[in-house]
Amino acid sequence: MDSTKTKYIILIIVLIIIILFTIYTLFIKKPKPITSIKILHFSYNKGNMINSNVSYALDCKDGICKATIKPYDIPDEEQKVIEVDKKVVEKIEKILKQYNVERWNNFNKNNKYVLDGNGFSMYIKTDEDKTIEASGYMMWPKNYNEVRDSLDNIFMKIYNRK
Repeated sequence: MDSTKTKYIILIIVLIIIILFTIYTLFIKKPKPITSIKILHFSYNKGNMINSNVSYALDCKDGICKATIKPYDIPDEEQKVIEVDKKVVEKIEKILKQYNVERWNNFNKNNKYVLDGNGFSMYIKTDEDKTIEASGYMMWPKNYNEVRDSLDNIFMKIYNRK
């Protein structure tokens, strides 16, 4: 076989590998967006002083969704449990889709060089029993700040209306 044919064969093999890898990353590997939330638990802290933790939970059973909200600088005893409508759940799902939170699954990183930092944890379960779990200490997944701020906005509006 001459060297020209060998080069073409190698080029074709490389192109096939690139095409297969592209198909895999675009269509097969891509996690499905979050829909139909059954359970969402999201918590984070903003320091080490008393009441610096924030936690939001959304539990949906039999078509009824309840939010448990514990804001920053509020004692745990003053958390509220409030029934929310489907529009609130849809807003949360839209945020999770917009920022690709499904890609956070199995994120579990920490910065071992920081001793007094901040952390977060998230757990989501859908009606299809798909789960997403993520946590971090001084390390966050892509779009973390946007997701946190958006969830703060939604849950604090609910907390402050009652």
